[in-house]
Amino acid sequence: MTVLAHVENGTVTGVYDLLPDNWRNISNFSALDFDADNAFLYNLGWRKIEKAFIPTYDPSTQQLSVPTYQYDPSSDVVTEVISIVDINTINLNDPPQVIQASDLEDPTVRDHRIAMIALRNKRDTLLAASDYTQVADVVEKNGADLTAEFVTYRQELRDLPATYENDLTFINENAAVYPVKPGEV
Repeated sequence: MTVLAHVENGTVTGVYDLLPDNWRNISNFSALDFDADNAFLYNLGWRKIEKAFIPTYDPSTQQLSVPTYQYDPSSDVVTEVISIVDINTINLNDPPQVIQASDLEDPTVRDHRIAMIALRNKRDTLLAASDYTQVADVVEKNGADLTAEFVTYRQELRDLPATYENDLTFINENAAVYPVKPGEV
């Protein structure tokens, strides 16, 4: 149960269950008493984390997200944020994605970010599916022309997110135009 956060330059740099044994050349750091009145630790950027309210959810179809920690400089408070995620939309192979609290206030930005996450995930899958085309044996077998087509295809996949990154009307990954894989028409 994470209860402490270290804040530096307005950013949470780490979260901890306990103070670390050693911290920034301070030996036996964990022996210090952490309480709200400890000015030494407070001045070093250590804050207690306020736990977020966990909303009601259906564990058979939903799960709680991994907590994120946000620092509000105006109130000097670090808050743990937990959201609900539908299990049907989770792909365990996807890297965790962070959605900023400010994005949650604007549905257009939120929908765009979600579409961009889906686009990148599909793009990464397509890139991974064509990785084998760059192995020396396959390059030799396919010849220079097909290899060059795959190099172009893979570069177009890498460049694809930039096409939609600043287009806030892009809110559905299915609207993306993916490059055609060599050999497919």
